[in-house]
Amino acid sequence: MQNLLKNNFLMFTLLFVLMLLNPVEAQSLNQEKPKVSNDSWISNGEELGKKWWIKNALKYTPLPRPLLYHFEGSYAYSKLDGNLEMESHKFKAALTLRKNIFTSDTKYDLNKNHIKIVLKEKSTEVDDSIFRQKFRVDVTDWLSTAVGMIWERSETKYLESRLTYYGGLRLGIIESEKIDLSLLSLYAFEDTEYMSSEIQDVKKYKDFLSVEDYDSDGLYFIERFEWDINEIITFSQGGNYKILFEDSKFYNWHLNFTLNFKFTKTTSFFTSYQISYDHNFFSAALNDYLDRKRNAVDNPDNIKKIGDVEEKDTAIIVGVKFKF
Repeated sequence: MQNLLKNNFLMFTLLFVLMLLNPVEAQSLNQEKPKVSNDSWISNGEELGKKWWIKNALKYTPLPRPLLYHFEGSYAYSKLDGNLEMESHKFKAALTLRKNIFTSDTKYDLNKNHIKIVLKEKSTEVDDSIFRQKFRVDVTDWLSTAVGMIWERSETKYLESRLTYYGGLRLGIIESEKIDLSLLSLYAFEDTEYMSSEIQDVKKYKDFLSVEDYDSDGLYFIERFEWDINEIITFSQGGNYKILFEDSKFYNWHLNFTLNFKFTKTTSFFTSYQISYDHNFFSAALNDYLDRKRNAVDNPDNIKKIGDVEEKDTAIIVGVKFKF
């Protein structure tokens, strides 16, 4: 199944590239006047109305002939001074390309954090990054097939690399002028490497045994909701949940809630609340190790010197978003 998911992902990548290079134009589904000008081979799809890049391609007849594109980017910055100095930079970029019934979604997130404890003169860098690539083929005006991959590296979660391939179905449950709701139901394969050395570099944890790589297939669900409250304010909510088969006690999920306030046609201000929970092979092994360290301490006062690892991370983010 792992090879099948990889092969399907590579096949869809090649197929989409061929669609971009193919000079043959799409045939209209009916005789309605096209909603996008065919004078150019590429278009931002502005004539299609709001959020065409979210909606199913078959909602629009006849199918637009140009290659459609949409780009979004955002940046958030925070700074803390005093006994603890911290700078945080969060970047996000997303590119959607569509040709006929084929849609490509590419996303990249990068979080860079520099933290310094002034008194102890200690500094540390914590970087997290995620790359996502998804290909979609719309079968009907509410049903699509999808394949994709996700690569993640997170010093926050001690992930050296987590590579996930997936394939399955996407349901466009609601696609109206103001509300969009979709659900992806997917079969996935995950390949994970952990940062055991990050723990072993701490002197009192140097006897921590390295955690071996973890591979497993599983089920993966992605949900997205977006509501245009009015012309200025948009509320969006997204979530995903993954359960692994190799040991069903391991799973991870993510939720985010965002309010977006439009300044201009291309620029807006946003505030977001995110929750991420990751119960994996590494966190289970590390928590067991720390519990054994606490139980081995003769002096109860030393228990406070034994650290802990959290499986849930939360964040409140404020930033600027732009699109074209």
